[in-house]
Amino acid sequence: MRRLSLTFTRIQAFALLAAISPWTAFQMSGRTLQVTVEAEERDEMQTIGRVLEDLVAEHSLRASLTARRTVGRDSLGATLANAWSELARAAHSLKSSSAVVGLTTVSSGAARIEALARSENSPGIEVALAALGANFKLGVAALRAELEHRAGKQSIG
Repeated sequence: MRRLSLTFTRIQAFALLAAISPWTAFQMSGRTLQVTVEAEERDEMQTIGRVLEDLVAEHSLRASLTARRTVGRDSLGATLANAWSELARAAHSLKSSSAVVGLTTVSSGAARIEALARSENSPGIEVALAALGANFKLGVAALRAELEHRAGKQSIG
């Protein structure tokens, strides 16, 4: 009888282990999946932030270079008209791109530059470019801070 009870106890222990094993594996895999997803989301947000910063910086640089080229050029005709047109296109693109990522001040500044370029207003361009540069730096800093805040929030929560 004692031998039967020992065998029965072993069977119960193995049954208990068999029942607990899938639950334990499920719990562990769920936590591993959560950590993996959070890491991927954080990496994705950082990548998106870098891409957006590069895009806004590129458009800002294009607008600035085109404005300088336009302002510094004495020749008239097609070259000047082309430079104004190029500046307006670059400013328009920057306006849209910065609005998409929530940099409304940068978007407004780009809209002002676009309007000045379309009206070929050389003196106004210099002032608008200076303001755009300052707003761009502030906007990128705010965007970077927001991305870091979200990345930190995801790793905590």
